[in-house]
Amino acid sequence: MSKPSIFVIYGNMDRDFISMNKLVCFLHQEGFHLTVQFGFSDIACSADLKSIFDFCTKDRFDEYIRAHDLILSHAGVGAISSALKANKLPLVLPRKYSLAEHVNDHQIDFVSHFRDEGIFIEISDEQDLLDAVKLKKFLKEPSRKCITNLEPIKRDLHSYLAEL
Repeated sequence: MSKPSIFVIYGNMDRDFISMNKLVCFLHQEGFHLTVQFGFSDIACSADLKSIFDFCTKDRFDEYIRAHDLILSHAGVGAISSALKANKLPLVLPRKYSLAEHVNDHQIDFVSHFRDEGIFIEISDEQDLLDAVKLKKFLKEPSRKCITNLEPIKRDLHSYLAEL
């Protein structure tokens, strides 16, 4: 199995992302080509990573998404939306309040709400990640190109306007 190139997105939260750090160091040890947007986090294996940066422009961010086979991201709406617009099904790891990775558990709530919508693949550990890679789940096409599905509303609005 050839290993996909992976763009890892920590986001811009000013807290360490312990759960993602663990996955990044694991992927690095397994020999995956990683590009890591680490934000404010400290990564134990960062000295060994070749392509790592804190922040970039939106255009450059979108280029990274398009250029990589797999997107591994925090459960941020902006990052997920960018992946969907590029027709990529991201692997998502929500930040956890219990690990001081965020100020609350809204990312866990978000993932719970949209879990079955086909717009991301939820992962929680190394095994979930390896399963998603091995089974090439990330190659599935997303169910849509945006998080919220406005098509039913648009249809209703068109029908309503047609009746006027």
